[in-house]
Amino acid sequence: MKHNWKITFVLISMFIITQFIGLFVVGHYLQDGNSLPLGLETPQPETQAEYSGFFLTIVFAFIIAILIFFFLTRLKIEFILKAWFLIVVIIALSISLASIFSLFTQYAFTAAIIAAVALAFLKIYGRNFILHNLTELLIYPGIAAVFVPILNIYTV
Repeated sequence: MKHNWKITFVLISMFIITQFIGLFVVGHYLQDGNSLPLGLETPQPETQAEYSGFFLTIVFAFIIAILIFFFLTRLKIEFILKAWFLIVVIIALSISLASIFSLFTQYAFTAAIIAAVALAFLKIYGRNFILHNLTELLIYPGIAAVFVPILNIYTV
């Protein structure tokens, strides 16, 4: 085994916690009246054929993003890569935090943006492994909230 039992338990626990947070966040945005923050919208396909088009668009977008990433890495433009990553982390964190904060306040979006910007800067520039791992628990559910409504049995 690569890790000892203690590390393995922590990793599995983090995975399970992320799954539960993801179920909450995705469930929050699938309810009527709850839209994604930052003006993000998931497409509303009307036929099965449109689902296939969405899947191909996502695959094509990932290929382009990976090519841009390789190009920027080859040119050693670290600032743009960090800025790109920072923006994605802020968006994903704000999506997750807005759904959680909506339980407690009517200003959930504002509080989520402020917290997401602070956490993203600390994550990328602070180099604290505990904060890094705790933000990961919120980043993946935020990304899932964008893609789950599109990716389903019809897209494959």
